[in-house]
Amino acid sequence: MELQTLASFGKSFRERFLHAQQRLGTGLPFLCIEDLILIITLIGAAPDARSLWIGGSISGAALALLFWVQGYTASWQEPAVIGPFRFVRHPLRLSLWLLAIGFSLAARSFAGLLFSLGILPLLYFLDLYREEALRRRQNLAAFRYGKFVPALVPTIFPYHREAVSVPFSWRGGLVGSDRSVRRRLGRLVLGWIVIMLLERHILPANGAWIAAGLWFVFLVIRTILHRKTLRLVFS
Repeated sequence: MELQTLASFGKSFRERFLHAQQRLGTGLPFLCIEDLILIITLIGAAPDARSLWIGGSISGAALALLFWVQGYTASWQEPAVIGPFRFVRHPLRLSLWLLAIGFSLAARSFAGLLFSLGILPLLYFLDLYREEALRRRQNLAAFRYGKFVPALVPTIFPYHREAVSVPFSWRGGLVGSDRSVRRRLGRLVLGWIVIMLLERHILPANGAWIAAGLWFVFLVIRTILHRKTLRLVFS
């Protein structure tokens, strides 16, 4: 009897943990990752010309990757194993991650860089790991694809499989079909404007702190008005 009670307790605990993990990973987002990156990075921002060049170079490469990804996913529900998907399983998330890293490097923010480097692998584990594991158990092709193609760090050896007739869309690459991506890019554009004004000394030295505080107040007001919880999401 006691063993059955312990087993049921363990099972219910695992179910509650997985449910909480699912809510954290895939729940309806109000606070996206870029909100936190923007606030944390601006608090410690001290940009100079060199940091803007370094961060801008990484961000430019990330935008090129994003253009490549969106060109193949604009009119495709389930991305085929073509284009960037032959080198990495989640190129869209990789491009957004590189954009965040480039922004934090441009701002010369150590806190922002640490947060950007650590948040993506963590949220990948919380959001996509279980879903991918289930898909691999049910689909042999997905198992082989996941075995040879890494999730976030691209491989130099492309995945080979049958050719899929999915044309590249230049309009899709420029515009994209995901509104959340455009919203996230808009947040990072605002951050870039602030740090460039700081580097040009158009804003005062504490201008980044003021911008971060104003953005935080804006988020709090939206939370109260829309009555949404602050949850982080990966996708």
